Amino acid sequence: MKKALLITVLMVAAMSWTMTVEAQCFMHSGALGGGPGWRADVAGLNLSAEQQKKLDTLHQGCWKECAPLGNRIEQKQVELKGLLLEPKPDAGKARNLLKEISELQLQLNEKRLSCQLEARKILTSEQMSLLPPGCTLGFGCMPAGGGPGPGCGMMPGCGKGPGRGPGPGGW
Repeated sequence: MKKALLITVLMVAAMSWTMTVEAQCFMHSGALGGGPGWRADVAGLNLSAEQQKKLDTLHQGCWKECAPLGNRIEQKQVELKGLLLEPKPDAGKARNLLKEISELQLQLNEKRLSCQLEARKILTSEQMSLLPPGCTLGFGCMPAGGGPGPGCGMMPGCGKGPGRGPGPGGW
């Protein structure tokens, strides 16, 4: 009874955390009026209307592809945490869950990289030269959390400082 209650509480907490992370990523994408989002990252690039439309379409498509993978990663992590709460967890099962999580994270990272590379094709070489190294053009939101380093943060523009860069807890 206690074990079932504990697992239920963990599942609810993980689902709440997942929805919070997804909402933050969704808001950063600028979807449904969630704020300036990734558009603030390219504000100084003087995008044409056609470029803006292409980037909008790309961000929406990438979100639709990435969100289910993020959800599956979170589900597997909750399952692994629940397994590790058992007095004598099955080591083989835990390893398999860890492998599944790693494979899903790889798929997610590959999709985000693909989207980022497509976004870069939309920009001119002059526009690209204005971006700092590490700027992900809005495709770097990772459930692992953010950290200091170059990249696009929640505030307008890309640059050094707090953001979703390759710092502690970042990508």
